[in-house]
Amino acid sequence: MNTSPSGIRSCRCLPRSLRIGVTGLVVLTLLGIVSLATLPSAAAATPVSSSSNEMVTLINAETTELTKQSQQPYFIYPVDGQILNYGNGHWYMFKVTSVPGASGYLWGFFQNGVMVWENYRDEGQLHGVRYDIGPSHPAYGILQPGAVTVMVRALVNGQWTNAAVITITLQ
Repeated sequence: MNTSPSGIRSCRCLPRSLRIGVTGLVVLTLLGIVSLATLPSAAAATPVSSSSNEMVTLINAETTELTKQSQQPYFIYPVDGQILNYGNGHWYMFKVTSVPGASGYLWGFFQNGVMVWENYRDEGQLHGVRYDIGPSHPAYGILQPGAVTVMVRALVNGQWTNAAVITITLQ
């Protein structure tokens, strides 16, 4: 344990990218964001600086990244691994959780490692938390039977959140 001049205690057993105050680590552990069992060993650690400015900057950077991660969309439906009926007038309907302050959502569809459809690229606009592809939608004829990876990001204050990602199968 190391105490900086500002009184912030930090753990030498964490690599620089994970160092936060002990109180913050306890809170993150209780919230299930960090598991102590998955933290790297002390052998891979670097010494903690005693600079309070550096520690505050580090905590701010970690808080920003955790906020970004906690404000990403999550799929409501379909679920990862779900099989959807292909073609014959079947609709493909997708919905994610709302992200506070989001001005729109970027929906991307990938098959065989290639982006085959993206709402902004192909339609020139972002959409809301729901994206439906029906027989009259231009993407309907582009999506083929097989695995489809669906990625969604929210745009919040000009910044993209982390992506929600699932893989479905059209058959």
